Amino acid sequence: MNHTTSYTLDATRWASAFPWLELAPEERAALGRLSAPEVNQLSVSIARRAIEQQVTTPLYLLFPTLPPSFELESLTWPARHRNVLRRHQLVIAADLGTITAAHLLATWSVSTVTTEAILARLARAAMNYEPRRDLKP
Repeated sequence: MNHTTSYTLDATRWASAFPWLELAPEERAALGRLSAPEVNQLSVSIARRAIEQQVTTPLYLLFPTLPPSFELESLTWPARHRNVLRRHQLVIAADLGTITAAHLLATWSVSTVTTEAILARLARAAMNYEPRRDLKP
């Protein structure tokens, strides 16, 4: 039996999860019921934009819906990505305030592809959480 998972992501939830990212009109129209492959594609797009537009912003601010105590190990990570997180002592979401995409990219043996994959996984996780109210603008 083939099950299709879909996600609901409206403009309000989007604005909470990614306040730094402006949507083009066609992207805004595409929000709503998204299939798992569409969410994966969207998360890669978010990661690429983060690297292009927000490279010096702490990762914690790129994904503000993640609760500070969210354990990053609870996500499924390939070994290389898990090792990068451990090397930078990134254990919980609050630890993401200590690092930027630029910092990851400047690290020996951490490629753009690895950084993009880490950010994409964090973006997918951020889509699953309600807005946080403890961040100051």
